[in-house]
This record gives sequence, structure tokens and C-alpha cells, in this order.
Amino acid sequence: MTKSMVFGELELAFTDQYSWRWDDEDTGGKYWVSFWHPKPPQGFHALGTVALPAWGSENLNPKTPNTKVKEHVVSLCVKDGPAKASEGKKPPLAHPEDYTVVWKDVGSGGKHYGACWRPVAPGGYVAMGCVMSENSYDKPALTEVMCVREDLTHLADLKWVYEDKGTGAKDYFSVWANQVPPAYRDGRDGGHRALVAPNTFTAASSWDEPSKGAPERRVLCIEMPVEEKSHPDGFPKLTGTTRPADRTPETTVNAVWVPFMAVKDDDKSASWKLTNSPFYRIERRASWFMHRFINNTTSTAQSVSETVTVGVERERSDTFSAEVGISVSSQVGVSSGIASASVTTTYSLALGYSSSTATKNLEHKAVTHTLTAPPNKAAAMWVGDHTIQVTRQDGTHVGTPLTFHGDSAHFDEFPD
Repeated sequence: MTKSMVFGELELAFTDQYSWRWDDEDTGGKYWVSFWHPKPPQGFHALGTVALPAWGSENLNPKTPNTKVKEHVVSLCVKDGPAKASEGKKPPLAHPEDYTVVWKDVGSGGKHYGACWRPVAPGGYVAMGCVMSENSYDKPALTEVMCVREDLTHLADLKWVYEDKGTGAKDYFSVWANQVPPAYRDGRDGGHRALVAPNTFTAASSWDEPSKGAPERRVLCIEMPVEEKSHPDGFPKLTGTTRPADRTPETTVNAVWVPFMAVKDDDKSASWKLTNSPFYRIERRASWFMHRFINNTTSTAQSVSETVTVGVERERSDTFSAEVGISVSSQVGVSSGIASASVTTTYSLALGYSSSTATKNLEHKAVTHTLTAPPNKAAAMWVGDHTIQVTRQDGTHVGTPLTFHGDSAHFDEFPD
């Protein structure tokens, strides 16, 4: 079984195992399509059927050999997390109460029987995607999928997948993948939520894009697991008149876990990620860089001014983003959404920065500090350093870490 992880009220796991439901063989349609229903890991539940603009993929073999998409198809599955819902709230998941039919392929001339169904969610819940019957016009079982409590979801963006143009079917039909909006920023208290697309679709009885009111046009909006640690040694101190080490030991002070789709990791295949690292860790490490030291053995105070370049340089940020799919800048903070259309969020608050969008420590600028050593004293100035690193679940690193001076300085004298 793939590894699972708790995200707020939900526990998440992935599957790449599916049962075939329907494809457009012999319909004479202009476009290819096939539908596959996830086989969840033990104890987990699917959220909807997957629609592909082909008859198969790297891991899905069609009934009849034909074109495949060049991807390893994966679906997100869920179950109730160990934490109880807040007082007055319903459980996070519930089975649908019924289904309403969106489309049947009657008149298409297709080799298989096809019918698309929309789950009818209980009050306070929403459907996350439609369900395709398996080579029949029969209504699916209510246990096929789960609906999610509405406050744990968000309106999805849509991407066209299929329309039945040219099939001759009695009714019109189109399919649209549910994707995350590209620029989500969590405005709720805490700011640790992410939008995650489970790989489901919204369906329409027309060829037009469904409206924002389409019931199953949803993605998950869930709490990310955040780790917060304090600096164990506080500020560095001068303990003598000898120049101290150039840098204090690096310490991980904040970390956040995200689904693997949030990160770009071209060195590993989707099947490897599913088995070994379905979740990735984004961490911030901190240390102090010893920028200037004076050992004043005279009877007159000595001063020196130093200009330090702090924040994230654009070129280095672009390189980091290209390697791992995480954007870092003072304008957007630390955010995701460029690696795929499956996850979008900002990690700024989770990584200990003061704002989820603009962050002072990330602004690239020159700052001048003045260090003064009183008579017969040593003095030192340290600048706070930040390192942002993406790691797999086995502890190995993804790409090159992004290290930069922060907009903070610390001064100390010896003797006190």
C-alpha cells in the first residue's frame, strides 16, 4: 500500500490502480476519450472517475490497443482523519444520497454502453466529480465515491477533456477536468491550507464550459501538516577575542508536507514517487553568518560599516523554481502552483515568515550595518541566513537548496 498522511481532517493516499469504465470505440466521434475508476487503498475512498483524452496511458491498458497519453495516471483517495471534526461540524466525508444522470451514449453506435452520473451530495457536502458506469446504463453504487464537507473544498478551474462531437449520440456531452486555480492564497486564520485536485471531472449536457454553479466543480481545500521548531541555541555569542566560526550550525526551524504533485522532481518517475515518496517536505533551515569581527586592543572605539545584500536574487529564485517548481520572491512569498495544475498554495506562513504574500526577509536589497567595538573589547556582527530545501520522504534532496541572507543582524561584544 502507498504511504498515507493526515492533512487536517482528512487522511490522504494515492492509487494508480483502476477499473475500466467506458471508451468511445466505434462511436465515430472526433475526439478520443476513456474513463477509469480508481481502486482505492484499503480503507480509503475514491472521489470520482478519471477521464483521459485517449484510450489508455503508461499504466492503463485500453480494451482495444490504441493511442495512450504519456503519463502515469494517479488519483487521490481519502478517508476520515484521526482528529474529530470541530464541535458543531459534520464528519468530513459522506456517501452520496443518490445520482442524477448527465448523459447516456444512446445513438452513438459505440461498442460499449456508457452513462455518466452526478452524485447527489447530502446537505452540507459537495460532490468532487462525476462517476461513469462500467459498460452499462445502470446507476452506480452509492459506495463508489465519497462527498466532502463543503468547507473543505474550493471552486475548481476547468480544462477541456472531451466532447461527443460526431458520435451521433442523442444528447450532447462534454467533460472538463477539475484543476486548482493557479494563484490561490489562503486568507483564513493560520494560512496553512492548500488546494489539491484529486483527478476528477465535471460533466455537462452540452459542449459549453460548465458554469461556476456546477455541483461537482470542486477541488479539496485542506490543512497542510506543518512542523515548527525553535532555535535551540538562540543568538550567537562572543566567548573570547578570537574570531568565531564563519557560520553557526544550520537548524531546521520550519517544515511543511505537500502531495508529490506540488513539487517538480524530474529525477524520479511517477510510479517511484507513488511507492516511495507520495508526499514531499519543504523545509526552512536557519543559521547565523559571521559577517564582521573587530578585536579592538586600543583605548579608542573602532567602527566599520558594511553593506550586505539580503533577500532572494531573481536569477537564483528562477533557477530554484525551474528545478523544484516552488516560487520564492518578496511579491508572492514561497508558493506552489507552477509544478502542475494539481496543487496550489503559499508556504510563507508555514515556513515561519510573517505574511502569506509579501515577506520582508525575501526582498532583494542592500542593507548597511555599522559594527562598533568599544575600547579593549571584541565585537562581532552576524547576519541571519535562510535555506529553503525540498526533500523526499527518504530524506534525499530535490534540486539545489536556495540560500540567502535575511534582513536581520545580531551584534555581540566580549567581554560583556
